[in-house]
Parts: sequence; C-alpha cells; structure tokens
Amino acid sequence: MSTQSGISVSKELSNAFQQAQADDGLRALKVVIENEQLTPSSTVPSKGSDADDFDSIAALIKAEHQDTPAYILVKLDNSSAGNTDEAERQWCLCAYVPDNANVRSKMLYSSTKATLSRQLGEAKFKYTLHASTPDELTSEGFKRFLKHQTSQAPMTAREREMADIKLAEGLEAEMQGTTVRRSHTGGNNGGSAAGGAQVGMPWTAEAEEAMSALAKGENQIVQLGIDTKDEKIVLLSSAQDTASLTLPSNDPSYTFYKHATGIVFIYCCPDTSPIRGRMIYSSNCQPIVQDAKQRGIEVVKKLETSTPSEITNDYINQECAPSRDETATPPVSTGFARPARPGRRR
Repeated sequence: MSTQSGISVSKELSNAFQQAQADDGLRALKVVIENEQLTPSSTVPSKGSDADDFDSIAALIKAEHQDTPAYILVKLDNSSAGNTDEAERQWCLCAYVPDNANVRSKMLYSSTKATLSRQLGEAKFKYTLHASTPDELTSEGFKRFLKHQTSQAPMTAREREMADIKLAEGLEAEMQGTTVRRSHTGGNNGGSAAGGAQVGMPWTAEAEEAMSALAKGENQIVQLGIDTKDEKIVLLSSAQDTASLTLPSNDPSYTFYKHATGIVFIYCCPDTSPIRGRMIYSSNCQPIVQDAKQRGIEVVKKLETSTPSEITNDYINQECAPSRDETATPPVSTGFARPARPGRRR
C-alpha cells in the first residue's frame, strides 16, 4: 500500500550518519522531514546498553514535540544485533508515528521510510521498529520487541527463502487437509456460519458474538486473530466507536471496520511478524472474508498494510471516497454527427 514520497536524504544527514557510525559516544540520531528532505534533528548519547539508552530516546520524544512523527536511528550493541564484527555496527530504524499526528504527516513518514533505509544502506539496518507512543520506545518496549525478533533462529537470505517456500507448501497442504476433515465431519469445532458451510478455520464463541454485534450495528470495530496452535479464529478486540481504531504493531490481524459506505476489511501484517504467522494469516484472508459474509457481514472495501500506523479514520475515509469518475455526470450523447459533405469546386 505504501508508495515512495520523492523525498531524499540530505547531505547533512548522510554526513551525520557516517560520523555517527564511528562515534562510540553516540547512541541514536533523530531524523525529521524538512523542506522535502530527510535531515538530522538531534542526538542521544550512549550511556549504557542499547536497551538502557532507549529510555533516553523515549524522553527525547516526549521533550521534542511528541505529537510529531520522526525517525530514530539507533546504533545497536553487537549482542542485540547478533553481530561479531566490531568494526561494522548495525542499526535499528525506529519509525515513530503518533496516532494523533495529521494524516498528511502519517502518510509522508510512512512512504519515506523505505527511502531512508535504502539511501543510507539497507544492510546497515538490522531491525525496523514501528511505534505510535513514546512508551513503545522505552527500555522495556525495546526488550519486548527484541525478544519477539529473536524468537526465531537467524538464517541467511537463501535459508529464509527456502523456509518460506517449505512453509507455504506445508500450510497449503495443511489447509487442504483441514478442509477435507471438516467436510467429512460436517462442521467445525467452534462457531458455525449461519448462512452456509464454514470455509476457513472455526471461530471461537467470543469472535462469533463480536461479529454478530457488528452485523447488528452494536459494534463499529472488530479485530480478529488466529490461534495457530488450536487453528481457530479468535477475538483480539472490539469497539463501539471508530475513534479507538488502533492496529496491533507487531502481530498480524484482521479488522472489520464499520464505515458509512459499508464494512471495510483491513489485513495488517507488520514487517516484524514471524514468518509462520505471515504465511498463516495471508492464506486465511479470503476464507475469513467469505465466512464473515455467511455471518451477515458484507465487505465493500479491502485494505492491506504492513505499517499499522498508516491505517487511520481519515485514511479509510479517503480510500472509501468515490473517485472522480464515479461522481462525474456522464456527458449527454448527441448521437454520431455525420461530417458535412464537402462543397463542389467551381
């Protein structure tokens, strides 16, 4: 869903980043967008471990316009990055986009993140952390993020590619086998679709109740997830108003959002999600929409993102707004006008 913004790294930032790599006394570099360029804003000194210094990063955000998006480039300790080369330190790109930032800023910072890492050197960035509050950039917040990232054994690019292929093949066979088992047993192990046979995984009672409330207009937002161990669709959260819209920042999710035009389905799969989670959620997108339809939930618009902070009420309104072609009054046809016969020459 993201597109490139056309903004580029300034010479000042390029020089500052090069100096920061060699400066052992510097932990982090704050970057902002000014005059259509990515520029350095302020720095955070290194006082302890990278995890400990995240508290200083959170304090910096709170002190300097915490309602304004920014990038924080954090130099990682070798222990956090799994790096044995002392001369080549790796970084974590923190994309801080608060929920109450204006829509233009959110979209601008979201669409410029890839440019920032590419122009500074993608190989230098070990992790990308998305945050919408300063608390997610504290020491405890980083430790939770790091634990989530290191839950899988590190693999080479080739190993990761082969693992993805094997996982996709296994999931496809698993889903086919699950469908066969359900068709033979004549149902599912959880909630049942009211309008026909269950297509995907069974739903828990809580998920069923929340979606029923959505169909009745009692809920405005329902977020669902997958219990991969029990192979069930579970309820993550529900809300009776759209003002509380927030997507999980580190795990995939399905969100059903009640808009004036109808139900909007949002599939969010953050870059930080484990490989298995990404594959399972991706393969169940269509089945969950079909099963929702059987429960009286007709989806009129589908959105997909890997950056949770992109999805806001304003963004959904923009996506659901009719295009010019849809609102334009069609021209009145006057029929085919036959060209005038040329006059005779005298």
